[in-house]
This record gives sequence, structure tokens and C-alpha cells, in this order.
Amino acid sequence: MRGKKPKPAALQIAEGDPAKRGVHKLDAMLAAEPKVESGLPPASPRLRAAARDAYEFYREELNKADLAKRPDAYALERAAQNPALIWKADEKLAREGEVVKSPILAGRGKNRRVVGYRHVKSKWLMVRAEAEKNFRAFASEFGLTGPASRVRLGVQDSLASAAAERELWEILSQPRSDEDDPPDIQ
Repeated sequence: MRGKKPKPAALQIAEGDPAKRGVHKLDAMLAAEPKVESGLPPASPRLRAAARDAYEFYREELNKADLAKRPDAYALERAAQNPALIWKADEKLAREGEVVKSPILAGRGKNRRVVGYRHVKSKWLMVRAEAEKNFRAFASEFGLTGPASRVRLGVQDSLASAAAERELWEILSQPRSDEDDPPDIQ
């Protein structure tokens, strides 16, 4: 898909309808969005210890933010496997170093012999970088990467205040009745 990702209707309402679509059209869009079951299942037995710990931590945090939805379980599981892979790469790099010696071989067949060494980057650097990139991609969708992504997902409070503001405007925009007029003072 080209262009920007579409914003959920709830986020558009919370932002105050920046595209000027109109309240009724946004309300219809919000009603038409698929409704999913809240809550994430416990960690899958497929996850190893470090990935399971990461999953459970993020599961609790998403539940507190009321962002945990059942269909997101597999994506969160994949996201939790990346920190475990990053930690494993860090352990390997601490043990082996970021730069390793690779032998330079000369000759063919049985006559091959080491004539020197060259220094190359460890393959674990690439593994760690790829896992970090994957984690950032998954985690930004869940608002787990930092304050900026959580601000983007701060829809619930904004929705409540937007609904309250809309309700106030409805009350204020109603025509006044004769009973609301103050008595004449002479």
C-alpha cells in the first residue's frame, strides 16, 4: 500500500477531525470499524524463557493501557521473540567480541594452509541489528517504543474528553425555552 497508513476513526475524532470530514461521517466510520475482543492470552508454550518474560511484561503493560486486543497476540509474540534474540546476540558478542579473526587460506584441496588472518565483523552484529529493527517495527505498532509512540496511542483519554466536549456543545446549542428565561426584575 502506498502513502500513509490510515488512521483509526477514534484517533481522528480525538484529534478534532483534522481532515474536516464531519462528526457524523467519523461516527459512522467508528461504528463500521471491526470490534475485537479485549485481552491477550497468556504466553504461548512455544516461547522460550526470555521471550516469554518479554511477552508477559508487554501483555501487562498493554492491559493497563487498555490496548490489549486478542487478535494482536501473535504479533506481540513475534515482537517478544526479538528482544530474546537481541539478548542472545549480546551474550555471544560479549564472549566472542565484535571483531573476529578469520583465517586467510592459500592453496587448493589438501594443500590449503593458513597464510594470515583478517579481522571481520562478527555475524552476531548483523543478527542483533536485524532483531532490533524487527522489534522496533512491531513495538511501534503497540506503542511500546517510547513516549512519542505512546502519545500517538493516547486515544482513550482524548476520546472521553472529546465525547464530553461534544455533549456540552449539544446542550449549549439547544434552543432555550421560556422557562429558562430569568424573571423580569423591576
